[in-house]
This record gives sequence, C-alpha cells and structure tokens, in this order.
Amino acid sequence: MRLQKVMALLVLISLGSCGKSELDTRSQLGFSEPFDQLDEQVWKLSDSWANDSPFYVGWRKDQISLDNGVLNLGLSQEPCADQANCSNYPQASAELQTLNTYGFGSYTARLKAAKGSGLVTGFFTYIGPSEGQVHDEIDVEILGKNTNQVQFNYYTQGQGGHETVVDLGFDGSLDFHDYQFEWSSGSIRWFVDGVLKHEVVTSGLPQQPGHIFLNLWAGIGVDPWLGPFTYTAPVNAQIHQVTWTP
Repeated sequence: MRLQKVMALLVLISLGSCGKSELDTRSQLGFSEPFDQLDEQVWKLSDSWANDSPFYVGWRKDQISLDNGVLNLGLSQEPCADQANCSNYPQASAELQTLNTYGFGSYTARLKAAKGSGLVTGFFTYIGPSEGQVHDEIDVEILGKNTNQVQFNYYTQGQGGHETVVDLGFDGSLDFHDYQFEWSSGSIRWFVDGVLKHEVVTSGLPQQPGHIFLNLWAGIGVDPWLGPFTYTAPVNAQIHQVTWTP
C-alpha cells in the first residue's frame, strides 16, 4: 500500500511539472481514444490539401464524423472546394492524426475496413520531412480489393519495401477487429485480435516517435498493388477505439 501511494504521488508531481503535450508524449500514462467526441486539441483533421501519387483523393474534414462512439471515415465524389490545393482530384476522403507523437509501445485500433478495388484503410504511425525529421513509419493497411487480408509495413529513414501480406481468416469489412503492433527499438510485432501474425527483429527499425494516423483513400497508377479504383457508393471505414500503451 505504501508503494502504491508513493507511485501515485510521483504521478501527481509529474502532472504538475509538465504540460499536456509532454505528458501524452513521454509519460507512462498512455493514450486512449474511445471516440465519444472528436477533440481537435488531440486530433488534427486533414482538410483542403492532397498527397502526391499514388493518392487519388484530396482531404476533406467533413468526411470525418462520429456516431455513438464510432469514427466514420468517408470517401465522396464531391472534390475539395479548393481544387488547386487538392491536385484537381475528382474525389475527397478522410484523414486525421494525433497532434502529439508517441514512441515505443503497443498501438491498437479496433476498426472495420472499407471494401472496394483501389481503396486503402490505414492505421499507422508517421514522422517525416514536413516536421524536419527523416521518414519513419509503421503501417497496418487493409486493401479494399481483398479485405480477407492485411498488409504490414514499415519505413526507416525513408526506406520502405518491407511489405508483408497476411491472411486474416475473415472479411475485415464485415465487423470490427483489433489490429495491433508492439514496437520496441529492436522489434515490431503485429497482432490481429490478439494473435501474433508477423514479427520483425532487426537493428534497422524506426526509432523516432510518430503521430498516430487514421485514413481512407483511393489510389491511382498502382493497379497491381491496389487494383483499379471505381467509385461505388457508399465508401466508408469505421474505427471504434485507438490506444497506445508505452
């Protein structure tokens, strides 16, 4: 009991000595988002801009919505209002990222993927040149052309090419499932519903804390990877919860 009180006191001292951002990024308190509300002091919503190819969508924050604790990511054939900033793409979809960055630990998203050729439902960590850092990333991606599989990948200092596709044993577009990765300095272990699906143990792994991203997008010019994209309404992915445990 005395030890528990000492630990509680240390946590209170930490709370009083650093700001919210520092706490979320470096403390042992972890991060959990049940999506009962969408706090824009926690999440940055991508809006009125676009990534380069192979992305075939601009980002519109109105494609992000909440419904009874479920985050909905949509894709619409209504493009961005400012087409010049969205590369004149004919449709727009949803992306959000945490404002804070998170490091080694366990990341989990409970999600239902979008189904359809050319689509990608993404849950990943990322840091890169836009923040003056080298590109480090860890990915969980479900390709809409085959939602009975999941793709795992990572980038270290801008170097990717570590894709691994794993059979799920179910259709990931029909129900919610837990997609998780445990990241340390020397290993990444990916799980689905608590079952280990893939593991990498090496010295050449991402080392920088990254933002947690959730997105839905369509691709172009990568048909062997994603399949050709043809819009068929409705297109949406859903996320029930996201957590990080250091």
